[in-house]
Amino acid sequence: MFKKIYLLEDDPAHALLIKRALKEEEANVIHVERVEEAKKLLAGEVSLDCVLISDLQLPDSDGISHIGVLAAVSPTIPVIVLTSSTALSDAVGALRQGAKDFLVKDFNQDFSNLLKLALARQYALSELDRERRELLRDLNLLKVSIESSVDGLAVLTPAGDIKYGNQGFISFTKLLDSDFRSVLLERLPKDHAQDGGVISFEISIKERAFEVSITGVAGSLVAWVRDRTDQKRRERFQRELLSTTTHDLKGPLGAIRVSTELLQGMLSKEEKPYQLVIRIASAVQNCINLIDEFLSARRIQEGSLRLKPTKKKLGAILTSVVDEFMPIATSRKLSLEVEPSEAEIMCDEMGIRRVIGNLLSNALKFTPAGGRVVVRSRKQQDGVEVEVEDSGHGMEPSEVQSLFERFSRLERHSEVEGSGLGLFVVRSIVQAHGGTIQVASRVNSGTRFTVSLPASPPVNARGELECIDFG
Repeated sequence: MFKKIYLLEDDPAHALLIKRALKEEEANVIHVERVEEAKKLLAGEVSLDCVLISDLQLPDSDGISHIGVLAAVSPTIPVIVLTSSTALSDAVGALRQGAKDFLVKDFNQDFSNLLKLALARQYALSELDRERRELLRDLNLLKVSIESSVDGLAVLTPAGDIKYGNQGFISFTKLLDSDFRSVLLERLPKDHAQDGGVISFEISIKERAFEVSITGVAGSLVAWVRDRTDQKRRERFQRELLSTTTHDLKGPLGAIRVSTELLQGMLSKEEKPYQLVIRIASAVQNCINLIDEFLSARRIQEGSLRLKPTKKKLGAILTSVVDEFMPIATSRKLSLEVEPSEAEIMCDEMGIRRVIGNLLSNALKFTPAGGRVVVRSRKQQDGVEVEVEDSGHGMEPSEVQSLFERFSRLERHSEVEGSGLGLFVVRSIVQAHGGTIQVASRVNSGTRFTVSLPASPPVNARGELECIDFG
């Protein structure tokens, strides 16, 4: 309720009765007898939780005009008029001057309740008025923000006609070769006006890229257009830089790896230089794995990774990959074993090598010294199964769910080197072959990844895997 009540009443007896009627109100009642006193008080009032109760017949007023004067002094403070007159013209005149309510001074047992009701009604109206002003202020701020935004924003009819568009949207439509309505309708589904539905698409115009999002709201469409030109340019530069750098690095890294293999054959295993060569070989292999992860992830995301299966002996692929990782296992004092089968399978060899390599890299990374890592394969009725099992730290069941997401890394492994892309690449390539991957893990009991691949994955007319869903 109101925190402050101004009472303008020249009759002391009436003022006393009114104060008694207000005794239960938790408000500070300030009594004055003249209009000039009330004007000074209201002019200095900054609080909005105030109300004025005013008599009509006052010694320095003609009976009604002072209501308009006081209402003009502080328009946010409501005025409730009290008078002994029962004439309807007095009530109408006071309301026209700016009063919000009108009560007759009938000091009976109901007067207190009627006055409290009038105050409660005015307080509720004041709150609504305050909320309305705040809403209008926020709407004006929102309008200014929308109009000055570099992004385009528009409200459209379900047919695509523009009801409102800010300057950013108008500038965008001027770049189009055709009207926005035709561009929009080409891309919208039939139920595009459904509330809450969102569709997004990109439009390229004269070497500029725009992202358009359409949302159904209250039977209309809201279009949001963002200029992604600079972002696309940066992303293209980053991709080109990454691609060039990684390709340039793979050459010298490959030469270092070959050199370490030659040095291993020239040195005795008991010599310290041999151990140093093993460490170099391990570090080089880690670098190569990291480069392959970045390149594969980028191609998967862009949809440019092409996998073309041919008939291969799975055991030979597994043995070759294990040999590449043997220096890492040796440097970390781990047992690395392979149990190959004689199965043949239609697969993209580089893709499967990437799958086994990434799974092996993780197994070796998260298995403590003295542990064991095994790669095994077996023929199934409708394909093959490959397992990579380790005796490492293992995982909680809740941690397994996010393993295959891009850049996903377990919090407790944050200090271990890695990109968080390896298992994303693994799952993408396995799914492209029409296969599945499962994980079984227990904390401190190791982890087992099981990859199931069909004997003949689906291919398109060009002989490429047709079930790729990258991007």
